Amino acid sequence: MMTASHRRCTPTLLLAAALLACLAGCSSTPTSPDFEVAPNQYALAFDATRDVLRDYHFQLDRVDAAAGVITTLPKSTGGVATPWDSDQSSVGQEFDDLLNLQRRIVRVTFNDDDGARATGDTVDPALAMHARVEVTIYRMQTPGLRPSSRAIGMTSATLDPQAVAQGTGYAYEVPISQDSRLGARIAADIERRTGRMLTAGN
Repeated sequence: MMTASHRRCTPTLLLAAALLACLAGCSSTPTSPDFEVAPNQYALAFDATRDVLRDYHFQLDRVDAAAGVITTLPKSTGGVATPWDSDQSSVGQEFDDLLNLQRRIVRVTFNDDDGARATGDTVDPALAMHARVEVTIYRMQTPGLRPSSRAIGMTSATLDPQAVAQGTGYAYEVPISQDSRLGARIAADIERRTGRMLTAGN
């Protein structure tokens, strides 16, 4: 049975776990969301990408090996309240995800090194490739929300008729930033996974 003192300690323990997780990775955090794929290793890199995104608990949306694109469905997180999530790369992100309704979508693209492949062209798996991991953060906006200074239960909301006509209504989701730090970590993990798969296949 959880006592009152245990309940008071729980938020502190969650915060401590989040801080330790962030500090542990600070010195070795990758900085680039780009990675290179050697000739004839595209199939391995593509499979590694799917595996790594699943390891991060993203659900795959578009998986198009011919076009060189993998995207995910939106994934939400509670930041510091869900210390088992690995999406955040800083303490600031932990609290940002806690205080806002935010979701992330990942898009990984593979292109020929010379960048000559046009949109719609298929990937040539024999060529060396340049890949990029893009992570977009989306935030739910509620422009008509009017918080009460007296009680949460007294919070009210207004509807803008013009916004309703445009399909936004009471709340809508907008992209607010690119999470390049998470993109860099995913890219590094894909490179490592590809290397392990290559070694295991030899």
